[in-house]
Amino acid sequence: MTTLTGETGATGTPVHTIAVPFDRYVIRVCLTEKNEFVGIVEVSAKESFLSQQQKIATRGVHDVSDLYEE
Repeated sequence: MTTLTGETGATGTPVHTIAVPFDRYVIRVCLTEKNEFVGIVEVSAKESFLSQQQKIATRGVHDVSDLYEE
């Protein structure tokens, strides 16, 4: 359990965070010990926005043999 802090310092309210899946995102929310909503901590994408072709291009192999003459 952590303590919620604001701009003026610690409030002393014990809170915990949970991850809530929402469509293509994961939203981490902050709750009090009575599970009352305090605020949103983080929003992140749970999947990559790259297409399959873009994923392959970043990990692919490039043939450079034509660049070097023997």
